[in-house]
Amino acid sequence: MASSKGKGWRILLLILLVIIVELLFSWPKILNSLGNYLIFEEEPQRGDVIVVLGCWEDTVVRAWHAADLYREGLAPVVFLPGVAKVKRWKEAEGEGISMPDQRSMLKEALRAFGVPKEAIRTVDEEVGCTEDEAEVTRRWLKGKNVRRVLLVTSRYHSRRAWILFRDALQGMAEVVSLPGPYDDFQADGWWRRREDAKRVVLEYEKLLYYKLRR
Repeated sequence: MASSKGKGWRILLLILLVIIVELLFSWPKILNSLGNYLIFEEEPQRGDVIVVLGCWEDTVVRAWHAADLYREGLAPVVFLPGVAKVKRWKEAEGEGISMPDQRSMLKEALRAFGVPKEAIRTVDEEVGCTEDEAEVTRRWLKGKNVRRVLLVTSRYHSRRAWILFRDALQGMAEVVSLPGPYDDFQADGWWRRREDAKRVVLEYEKLLYYKLRR
C-alpha cells in the first residue's frame, strides 16, 4: 500500500513538473499575445471623416498618419474631438500663464504634414479620456451625412479606442480602426520595456473597467 502511494505521488509530481516546464516555454507566447491583442488594424478604405484622438506623447505620430490618410484621399475632413489640457491649467491661466493643449498641438502638426486649415474640424468641449472623445464625436456627427469614420490613434490604444467608438456610434456610423505605423510600441517582448509595459497594463486596466461598467 505504501509503495502504491509513493508511486502515485511520483506520478503527480512528474505531471506537475511537465506543466511547469510547459508554462515556462509558453509564457512568452502568452505575453506576446496579450500585447498583440491590443492592436486592432483594419484595411484602409474610404470614409467620410478621419477622427484623430489626442495624446500628449503621441501627438506627432497620430497627426502624421492622419495626414497620410488625408493626402491619400481616404476622407475629406479631419476631426479633432475636443480639448484636453494639462492638469491645473485653469489655475495657471488664472495667473496669466498661457498653457498648451492637445488640440492646438494636433492642429499644428496636421498643418505641418500638409492638411489644410479648412479641412480640420473641431469643437470647444473639454475631454479627459477616450470615452469622452467618443461621446463628443457622437454629438458632432448628429445631423451629418457621415456613414464611415476612420479612427486614428496609436497601435497599443487601437483595440480599446475602436470598442469605445463602435459602442458610442452604434447605429450612426461604421468605425474603421486605422492606427498609425509611427509609434514606438512593440507588442512582442513588451514586458522587457518599461514604457511598453506601462502601456499594456494601463490599456487592460481601462478596458476591464469599461467592460465591467457596461
